[in-house]
Amino acid sequence: MTGLRRAALDLAEAAVAETQPRDIGQPSSDTLCAASRVNPNRPGFEHRTNKNYNAIAHRITECLTNGQYLSRADLHDAGWCVWTTTPALSDDVGILAAYLRQLNGCDRIRPFRSLASSYVAAFHAERPHLAMIAQVLAVKAAMVGPPWSTAQDRFALFDPVAVFSKLGDPTITPSIRPARALADIGLGQLPSGGGLELALHKNGLETLKNQPNADPLHRLRLTLLWATGESGKLLAPSIATSVIEALIGPFRGETPDRSVRDHYVEKITELLGDPRFDHQNWRGNGVAETIVGRWLCEQSLRMYLDIVARIHPPEFWQHRREFWEAIYRASIVDEAWVVLEAEGASAARKIYGDHCVFGRFAPSSKGPNGGELGRGMAALVLKIGTLILVDWSHAGPCLIWDTEVETGAPDVYRRVYDAARFRKLAEGPETLSNHASQGIFWHSGSETYLWQDNIVSYLSRKQDLKNLSATYRI
Repeated sequence: MTGLRRAALDLAEAAVAETQPRDIGQPSSDTLCAASRVNPNRPGFEHRTNKNYNAIAHRITECLTNGQYLSRADLHDAGWCVWTTTPALSDDVGILAAYLRQLNGCDRIRPFRSLASSYVAAFHAERPHLAMIAQVLAVKAAMVGPPWSTAQDRFALFDPVAVFSKLGDPTITPSIRPARALADIGLGQLPSGGGLELALHKNGLETLKNQPNADPLHRLRLTLLWATGESGKLLAPSIATSVIEALIGPFRGETPDRSVRDHYVEKITELLGDPRFDHQNWRGNGVAETIVGRWLCEQSLRMYLDIVARIHPPEFWQHRREFWEAIYRASIVDEAWVVLEAEGASAARKIYGDHCVFGRFAPSSKGPNGGELGRGMAALVLKIGTLILVDWSHAGPCLIWDTEVETGAPDVYRRVYDAARFRKLAEGPETLSNHASQGIFWHSGSETYLWQDNIVSYLSRKQDLKNLSATYRI
């Protein structure tokens, strides 16, 4: 008998002695586990069945309290009654120790397999008597043989501390998920998103959060691996915050290049949802949400400018690009959103990925002047303080509503808009100056910066826009 096994048995016997149950004797010598009798190809992980384990746990507790041996069936099922049933065997250290003592004296694989599987499925650092149970499993694994002995020897599976450095450190095993590493040694398919797998992934994400950010795209690939299960979906909602911190935390003091931002935005919105719409995974992550929101804001503006330029740019489009990029660089834009017709939507997905997000015109929508909605036509929606701006890409105007004194402004971040929401009626003479005084700016005089200067003058009455005019001149 090894020192480790003797220590585990002593632990169990000492715990039993504290409760002083009726003497249950010793199993006969021919039932003791012997390495020579072990089949080298033992079964791996066992999935819990639909039995009434609460009733089974009650029966097992009563039996052990009375100092009786468990039946074969109950000794097997007891492994699933250690932590997650009412009552749980771990509620009473004496009851637990009596069960572990019987398990140690058993030469069959099934009781060990159920407890080992329960340990993996229900693992949590705060589980009662986790270290005691893990020690017993470590001893038995050596007797049982592969794949459990392999899992213990290679990955310290039954060491609640060492297992994290063996299986939960992306700097050591960067290209394989823990569940895959265990499956590859024959342990079988683990339950996704729970127990030990979840704990290992959380540890891996915490490690990634603290790694240098010299290669952001490599960080993205690693984090996605440790954020997901074999299905490629988020492993569990409970790790959303860990994923966000690992992905976005390193960017609190820096802004990555556009290409890096676009890769991050595509994968983040696919995995966690767009924070502008899908709030569940982003609750409690205000700083990261602000950072990603800023990236999405810039991407929406760029999408507007790029898609129109690619499909059917109107005259003087470069002047329009320079102007809106200058507005964005002035750091006054709170929110940005782009609305596209069908051809523009298709082009956006080709450029920015299938998971890029934008608004669409309703099928019945007309253009800004009541005609057909032309190919490549788009609208940019900006929120600047209390102002809502809508810039039509082609023959329409740029419209500004001051929501403190005006009604009728369109909402930002709608999935579908009727283009009629992007119209504003002027009162009085049909002149450019009269329209401009009411927040309606026609794109005439681009080369002389007429409409641009008029918009800046209007905005300057609401915002601090010092020296902005020089930044949009070509």
